[in-house]
Amino acid sequence: MWQIDKQNRFIIKKLADEAIIFDRYSGSTHLLDTLSSEILTLLQSQPHGLGDLAQNLKVKFEFPSDKVLNFSLEQHLLSLSSQGFIVNYPSDTFPDLPETLSH
Repeated sequence: MWQIDKQNRFIIKKLADEAIIFDRYSGSTHLLDTLSSEILTLLQSQPHGLGDLAQNLKVKFEFPSDKVLNFSLEQHLLSLSSQGFIVNYPSDTFPDLPETLSH
């Protein structure tokens, strides 16, 4: 299950299609593209598995095929994860983390 890092480390500001993220720990600011922004929006409401995210994105965006959608989604998740914005927990070990997240 993918979820947003809930340590109040990030301030997320949604723009029209993109998002700006400020990292309180490093002082870095990041501009995210439309797909990354939508992934974060979905994860702000609740954790999602890969299949759930793909279904939600398929409704909102046009992809030439499911293969392209899955590849793009996996690449964006890996990028967001490597930057520390999101974390992935196996569903059977999903932690009980605080529900609040600063916006």
